[in-house]
Amino acid sequence: MRLLMSSLDQDEGEMKIFANWILDVGNGNIISVVGDESEVKIPDDLLITTTDDPLSHLVDFAYPNLLQNMSDYRYFQSRAILAPTLKSVEKVNDFVLTIFPGMEKEYLSSDTTCQADENEDVKQEWFTRVSK
Repeated sequence: MRLLMSSLDQDEGEMKIFANWILDVGNGNIISVVGDESEVKIPDDLLITTTDDPLSHLVDFAYPNLLQNMSDYRYFQSRAILAPTLKSVEKVNDFVLTIFPGMEKEYLSSDTTCQADENEDVKQEWFTRVSK
C-alpha cells in the first residue's frame, strides 16, 4: 500500500504522522495484549464517529462520486477499503453492491474440473473455454 503525498504542508505533516502510525502498527510497537488477543488503539481522528450509518460514510470517503466513476477502472485502482476479517469484507461488498443500479448477476468459475462421469450432461468445455 502506498500513501500519496499532498502538496499542502499541513496535509504532508498529517500524512507523515499517519504513515508513522501505520508503520508502528505493522511493527507491533503500539499493540496491547488482552488475554489471547491483540488490540490496537485507533486514533480518534481516524474513526468514523457518526452513529447513523458509519458504513455509508466509509464508502463515501473511500469512493467519492462512486456512481459517476463506476465505469472507470482507474478509479478503483487507486482506492481500497481494508478490513480485518472476511465477514467484514463481505459486509462492505454487500453494501457497495446495493449502491449500483441494475440487476445483480453472478458469474461462476472453477479452478479445476471434475473428471468423474457422474455429471455427463455438463460439458467440460464449458469450464475450460478461453474467452476472446
